[in-house]
Amino acid sequence: MDYEMLKEKSMEKPYIAAIGVEALVSLRKISVQPNILFGAKESVVEAAFHGLSSLVVSVDEEVPSLLNRLEAEGLNYEVVDLGK
Repeated sequence: MDYEMLKEKSMEKPYIAAIGVEALVSLRKISVQPNILFGAKESVVEAAFHGLSSLVVSVDEEVPSLLNRLEAEGLNYEVVDLGK
């Protein structure tokens, strides 16, 4: 995990979601408490509809379903691989 890049990305976004235990642990290692843990996919979609840009830290196996949800809603996104 590239914790330095994660810290940079977390400072850029006002709304942070964690999907999966590993994502939560990674955020806690950089002293960042996510705004949302449960229902993160729906929450970031709603946030986007209200003009709020989000950072979603997710375990690998949850990324495809998250991207499908964002694409279904026509939302723009950027994928950043923080693995080392």
